[in-house]
Formats: sequence, C-alpha cells, structure tokens
Amino acid sequence: MGQNAVSCVELESNKELTGHTKAISTLQYFNGKLYSGSHDATLRQWDPSGTCLYVFKGHSKFISAMITSTDGIIYTGSDDGEIRCFAAERQVLLHIMKGHTKTISSLTLHKKYLYSGSFDSDIRKWDCETGECVQVFKGHTDIVTGIVVKGDYIYSASADKTIKKWNTEDGTLLLTFNGHTSWVMDLCIMEDGFHMYTCSQDKTIRKWNCTTGKLMNVIEDAKDCVSRIVVSKNADDSGATHLLSASWDGIIREYSVDDGDQLVRELKGHSTKIKNIMVKGRILISGGDDNDVRIWDLKHGKTVCILKVRKPFTSICRGKTNNVLYVATKAGSIKEFALDSSKNKKFDGLTEDLDQDQTQTHYSEAAVSV
Repeated sequence: MGQNAVSCVELESNKELTGHTKAISTLQYFNGKLYSGSHDATLRQWDPSGTCLYVFKGHSKFISAMITSTDGIIYTGSDDGEIRCFAAERQVLLHIMKGHTKTISSLTLHKKYLYSGSFDSDIRKWDCETGECVQVFKGHTDIVTGIVVKGDYIYSASADKTIKKWNTEDGTLLLTFNGHTSWVMDLCIMEDGFHMYTCSQDKTIRKWNCTTGKLMNVIEDAKDCVSRIVVSKNADDSGATHLLSASWDGIIREYSVDDGDQLVRELKGHSTKIKNIMVKGRILISGGDDNDVRIWDLKHGKTVCILKVRKPFTSICRGKTNNVLYVATKAGSIKEFALDSSKNKKFDGLTEDLDQDQTQTHYSEAAVSV
C-alpha cells in the first residue's frame, strides 16, 4: 500500500442493486435515472431508490458500449454488431443501426451524428434523426479502440498500433500516426486542436502534432501498459494543465503539459493494474483489479477515500447528487456509495467538483479486453 493511502477513509456500500444475470459492462446516470448495460444483453433503467423501472431488450449478445445525448436518447452498442437507439423516458426503441459485422467497441456523439468504432476495424457515422449510416471510414486493420471528434476531424486509435485522422464530411483519410509498437489504448486531443496524446500497451505515452503527424515526444516512465490518459486543468489551483496516466503497473503518473511533459509526481496506492481514471475538478477517481475505487485530492496528491467494492468491477458513475457514486460489478450488481462531507472533513470542497457536466463523469472498462 502506497504512502498516499495513509489515514484515508474506507467506505462500504450502503446499497446494492440487483437484477442483471451477468456482468454489467457500462453504467451511466442520466436525467435523474441510472442506466446499466450488461452481458445479459439487456439495458436496465433504475430510479434513485434502487427500483428497476424498465428493462430494454432486443440485443442478441452482450452490450459493449453506451452513450447518452442531451435530448434524452440512449445508444447501446453490442457484441451482435448492432447499435440500438432508445427514447429513455418513453422507453421505446427508435432505431436499429446495422452495418458493423463485429462487436461495437466505442461510441461518441458530435452535433447530429453518432460515430461508432468496432472490432471489424471500421468507423461508421450515423444520422441520429434517421438512424441511417452516412459514412464509413475504412483504413484500420484491427480493432478500433477509441474515437475522438474535434471540429471537422475524427481521430481513431486502433489495435493495429496506429492512430488515424479523417475528414468527417467525406471520410478522407488525412494522416496516419505511426510509432507505437503495440495496441493504442487511448487518445486525447488537446483543447487547441493542434496536439494529441496517445497511450499504448507498449508502455509509452506519445505526443503528436495533429496538423503534420509529427511525433513530438515519447514518455517512457511506465513499467507496463498505459491503459488511460486524461487532461486536468487547474486541479491544484495553479492554473496549469496536467496529463494523468493510468498504468497496469499500479501507478498513476501526473505530467506538466506546460513544462514539456515533465513528470510532476506518481500517485501510488493501487496494488494491481489500474484500468481507468476520470477527473472532475480536483477529484481523480481510479479503479483497478484490486477491487478498490480510490478518490484522490489532486491539490494535495493524496487518496482521501477508498470505496471497498469487494468485487471485480467495470464501471463507475455519479448519482443524482454530487455525493453519490455507483459502481457496477462483474457479478451483475450495482453498488451505491455515499460521500458525505458533513461527516468527514476530508470531502469538504471535493464532492462539489463532482457536480459538473455528466458527460464526462463516468467511465467504463474498455469493451476491448486485453
């Protein structure tokens, strides 16, 4: 156990939601309700009390990805290669989007379009109103592991060791970023649109020029796969932009983007692989194979709380209020945890940071299992 874990609070779950018969793959809180997609091929809708309100059916294989839109629509991708579009409140199916031939690995929304990546190596662009596929991006030779849309461009990461940049309008392949020697696990486009960070199973993080495709830096601190990267702005009240990475070596590393990607510190506490991280304000939430969810205060670089899930888990999201977190497990249940700042001063000023835009206040294990 690392030194950052000393004296932190350990919390047990105060409620457990049951109903799924297999592992939950993705979890989101949306418009006052909780939604869970599962390997039992169903999507469940829950109210905050823990009552299951509805079961959306239709997929023939497990749900691998989910995303929600601001207009009350939920999109689910599945191992059956289909994407289903549901009106959440009306509990009705709107569209079945067919075209992919293998598991849907990633979904993202941009303007009036849905973009999907798949194990079939393709990326598809769908009209959200009609459900029609309007563009297919072909060029990758292995699983598409991630998609980011920035302006008129789409960036895709793949198990083929490359990242590609495309024109969103006509599907033209503009650039291929070569350099990684194993699967690309995640990608992050900076706010200026000119720089991109990627991480890989090859244990490196790489920085690229988005305009020219030139490799600008290679970060080689990790001792194992770098599974996720996120950008944090002003988390320590300094105004600085930092890049945080999660690695299978059990360490979260923080880099200063403004100072040439210099290593700022290592956050230690997890005893095994870290699968994913998310940042909101000065809060960092991390989850790994040790069955613990850790909540960190980035201002001080300390773990302030450990959620004792006690089961392998896959996904985390914020609940109705800023002091509730839900954790989905591989056993098929959802555990609820209450972070009460009135009972513990360590949470003062932290839970408020969770009360932000919900679109980035959740994470799921990648649909790609490696």
